[in-house]
Amino acid sequence: MTASADFDNHLRQATFENRSRDLFQRLIMQASIAQGKRQITITERIQVPSSDHVAEIVGKNGLRIKQIREHLKVWVKTPTRDELPIFEVTGVPDKVAEAIRILQQMSEHFTRVQQERQTRTEPTRVEERLYVEQDKVGLIVGASGQTIRWVQQLSDTHIATPRKQEKQPGLRTCFTICGTKERVQFAKQLISEYVAMRCPG
Repeated sequence: MTASADFDNHLRQATFENRSRDLFQRLIMQASIAQGKRQITITERIQVPSSDHVAEIVGKNGLRIKQIREHLKVWVKTPTRDELPIFEVTGVPDKVAEAIRILQQMSEHFTRVQQERQTRTEPTRVEERLYVEQDKVGLIVGASGQTIRWVQQLSDTHIATPRKQEKQPGLRTCFTICGTKERVQFAKQLISEYVAMRCPG
């Protein structure tokens, strides 16, 4: 798309927003006159920290903004990605003030969520080996890998099975288990208990 086409699209969008706001203002005035009291409409602006805040406030398919518009009977102009993250709210003064307050609360809540995500530390993942007798590998893996998948799902780990080798009595091989320390230990416990149950003594 050319720069000229981009500009035309932006101009059409801006024109649509302005017409929608003007129509909303007229509807408010008509409703006020019908009620016997003429109410003025005002436009207030509120800037949020980022375009990510805008997306969070607007919601999927614009659902949150629609709810604010319908509940408070205000017009909320949302900024596009290439604009400053500033919302414009038009309506009667008390409803505009309420909408601005709600937008501010939503913005502050998302800021806290972002900060929590940044400070949250992921558990350290480890990689450990579980040595077993070579002739037990098939038992641990199970038919079509069902047993080892079951262990992985229960323990939330990733387990690499040893390469298939010629079975020789007394030789040992190993499974490699990846996950958090606690999960890896749990996976080892599950495997050991399963082998002990299937091969008592």
